[in-house]
Amino acid sequence: MGRDVAEAGVDARDSGHFDPEIVPVPAHEDTDKDGDEIDAPDTLVTKDDGSRAGTTMEVLGKLEPHSGPTAPSPPATPVPSTTAPPRSW
Repeated sequence: MGRDVAEAGVDARDSGHFDPEIVPVPAHEDTDKDGDEIDAPDTLVTKDDGSRAGTTMEVLGKLEPHSGPTAPSPPATPVPSTTAPPRSW
């Protein structure tokens, strides 16, 4: 299922399905991946690059669970708010 969802996301992105929802954002790189300063031209980001083409079951099988392998499960019911009562002065 995870692979199918990833593949559907890539197909939708590549077909332009999400284009009306994307606001182009100017981006400027002033450092490279090592943190060294570089002089790079500004670019305009117009596509979401979160979906990765070529996702396979082998790749997905190597991912850790989002909350980590030993993280406790969240409570089954919502935790009540702990806000202070209003002041009466």
